[in-house]
Amino acid sequence: MPETTSDDLFFITDWMIRPDAHYVMLVNTVEELNSGLASLGSFTNSDGFVTLRFAARVPSTIILDELISRTFSHMGFARKEWHEVPAMAFGQGIDFCASLRSLSHDGLKLWMDGMRAYGWHNTQLLSQNDYTNNR
Repeated sequence: MPETTSDDLFFITDWMIRPDAHYVMLVNTVEELNSGLASLGSFTNSDGFVTLRFAARVPSTIILDELISRTFSHMGFARKEWHEVPAMAFGQGIDFCASLRSLSHDGLKLWMDGMRAYGWHNTQLLSQNDYTNNR
């Protein structure tokens, strides 16, 4: 897909939280690519998995692909799971990068421990139900 040179593009995805996600690397990469990431909350889906809804602001689809390649693909994301949305969806979220950067060292550790616990919960459900879906 050719690079978009007009206004920013906005995408959304629901991601099944993983225990081994590297959130600091995610924040650093988002910022390095002059993009934005908003959290629209966490949800338990109908199968019992805990998911985190992300909205991304990117200058082009090429940058979205780069962001996914460098960070999200290691966290269970695939490009097909990102859906373009109006800017309003991004604006309804909380700035994920700023939120994580605002935490103290202990606060960040506590938050990451909580996310890891959600990830282990999801991993246990996956193994119990023999799911093959990567979401």
